[in-house]
Amino acid sequence: MVIALSAEYADRYVGRLLVLRELDGIIDFSKASNQLVLILHLYVIGKPVSIAKLTGVTGFTRKSILDSIRKLEKKKLVVKNERAKRVRKTIYGKTTHKYLEHSR
Repeated sequence: MVIALSAEYADRYVGRLLVLRELDGIIDFSKASNQLVLILHLYVIGKPVSIAKLTGVTGFTRKSILDSIRKLEKKKLVVKNERAKRVRKTIYGKTTHKYLEHSR
């Protein structure tokens, strides 16, 4: 069986796959699925989110989320605002999000 993709379809998804490959190099999805879920949720929401909201949406424990956020902060993918108690994407995350949006 041979499957062929149209050029338009291929162009639309190649950019997304390249971004995911780059993120996988930073996060290693096979070992850090919680981090992947959190980063994708932040991309979809597009605004700062509280830890409580992340707990409710993902079903992960607060401790698990805090651990994942700490690791994502080390990788400079998210920033935690202690005063507002919110998590948001970094500039790198925003750039990646724009790239994903343009490849739709």
